[in-house]
Amino acid sequence: MSIEAVTELVKESLKTDDLPKNATIRQEYVKCGNPDCTKEHGPYLYAYWKENKKLKKKYVGKSWDDYYDRKGTKALMEATGGEHTIREWKKYEFIHKEADKGNKLAQTYNKKINETPPTVGINWAYKQLKQDIRDRRCFKMVCIAKKHNWVYESPRELIHVIVSDMESKGLDATNMDVFDSYLKSNV
Repeated sequence: MSIEAVTELVKESLKTDDLPKNATIRQEYVKCGNPDCTKEHGPYLYAYWKENKKLKKKYVGKSWDDYYDRKGTKALMEATGGEHTIREWKKYEFIHKEADKGNKLAQTYNKKINETPPTVGINWAYKQLKQDIRDRRCFKMVCIAKKHNWVYESPRELIHVIVSDMESKGLDATNMDVFDSYLKSNV
């Protein structure tokens, strides 16, 4: 099954809600099963509703994100035969998108992940790729600073100088695509 097909299947599963329409969601603090622990943990989300005159309760998750991650993982497990979690799939999607953008390292990892059997793991490839992207951004920022003779004392100060320059040009430094485009066009 292609990445696009699995992604669509997971998105569709997230649209359907397995909680009843009349459910009320509450945040609750709960005691754990440890008899030595006196703390209450949470808050956790629980759904309450009445069914056949009985009060029903269902654990929703630590947060709504947690709930949708678990729902997405369930759909993903069904689609891929139980191979990947939703977080791994999101990492794989990132690698796949970077490969589509022409990132050579991402293309290599994407190919190796899709080999039978895979010769690299998704989590490892994702970590390596993110570090490579960070390293390349840092290198480009240093090149830009040297080109403009900007003085900076630390990497944090260099980022501040770059962001200030971007803002002076009306660019949104919080958008990573804009940030990367700025770096690419100024090196």
